[in-house]
Amino acid sequence: MNCSPGGLFRTNMKMRSSTVDKKGMFLVSAAGIMWGFVGIFVTHLASMGVSTVGIVTLRMGGSALCVAMFIVLSELACGRSWDEIAGFFRCNPRDLALIAAMGFLGLGVSNLCSYQAMQLVGVATSTVLLYTGPVFVGIASALLYGEPLDGQRCVAFALNLFGSFLVVTNGDVSGMSFDVFGVALGVFAALINVVYVLGGKHLAGAHDPRVLVCYAFLFAFIGLLPIGFPFRDVTRVAGLELASWSFVFCLLPSAAAYLLYMAGIATGLEAGKVSVLASLEVVSASLVGVLLLGDPLGAASAAGIVVVFLSVAAMNLNIAGKRASYTLGLLAFVREEWVQANFKAKTARLYW
Repeated sequence: MNCSPGGLFRTNMKMRSSTVDKKGMFLVSAAGIMWGFVGIFVTHLASMGVSTVGIVTLRMGGSALCVAMFIVLSELACGRSWDEIAGFFRCNPRDLALIAAMGFLGLGVSNLCSYQAMQLVGVATSTVLLYTGPVFVGIASALLYGEPLDGQRCVAFALNLFGSFLVVTNGDVSGMSFDVFGVALGVFAALINVVYVLGGKHLAGAHDPRVLVCYAFLFAFIGLLPIGFPFRDVTRVAGLELASWSFVFCLLPSAAAYLLYMAGIATGLEAGKVSVLASLEVVSASLVGVLLLGDPLGAASAAGIVVVFLSVAAMNLNIAGKRASYTLGLLAFVREEWVQANFKAKTARLYW
């Protein structure tokens, strides 16, 4: 067992960039795949009578508890004292304020707006709007962190949005709704999620990623508690079924997925790459529907899955680097040929 602080969730920054990218890509992709199962839990809890706001609030609070228990139990297993464990949770006020914004805005408000948008414009439209998120992340990361926003990345963002559209709608726009307030909520959900991605990127190098996730869930829960007081729903439909479904929902596609996601961010992976990789959620959700729920997979949806994978490839292929390497190689070849030709000319003059 890796008993270094954070274990899997710590990254050796001396690792080569390619190794860091591969690790980060794997972690974020795994998180996106796990998020694909969220729809099953949300649909089932809603069918039991839990309100939309109650589901989000319950998810945030339960996930905070799961992550906190994971930190405590894993560190106790490594032989650390309670004082040492408490040290993991210490943050200066400035960082804590940013974590609070990450949790309340980037998790709580973003999830709430997305779920409310589903009620107003339907699942298809709200999902497509949510996947405008990579565009916002790409623009913000370029402005704040100087990450490249070149033609290659713009193509990747466009492919990602188009692929998500095809997967969700199967190419049929007749099922999409365009209520102004619902569309605004969907776009705002994507926009405000930028706070979580970039806030995590800013803080992940200074704090244990597990603690960031735990605090983010906690602040989201506290912020939503006044409007999403979940205990009315829980007491009305309390039982073993609710407890078991809520526990698995909070543990796997919530706590575990966000831990993997933040661990991926902590590797130093570019924020733009993070957002595009996380969109594998829409592919996962589609395949979960086909394999577990018996949903049909249309030709356009299948094409959309391919397009989403193409967007991931476009974002991560080092086209510019390969072009530069080829150019330098060509220049070196020309220079070598010129040197040899010059040498032969001088030799010929000396001979004559």
